[in-house]
Amino acid sequence: MYIGALTVLVGFGLYESSVSILLLSLVVFALVHLFVVVYEEPGLKARFGVTYSQYCAGVPRWIPHLRR
Repeated sequence: MYIGALTVLVGFGLYESSVSILLLSLVVFALVHLFVVVYEEPGLKARFGVTYSQYCAGVPRWIPHLRR
């Protein structure tokens, strides 16, 4: 959902040719990244333990692998 929302925000910035919206999208990405790293991931590790750690080892955080 985070990636989708950021994609819409960047797309709107490009559509409107707005540098301020594009800069805002960078700020939003930084805040979302901090939220995920500082709050969400530790909570998921505490809740799911080793299973979540194994999941994190095999799945990239933001950009998925397109090929194996």
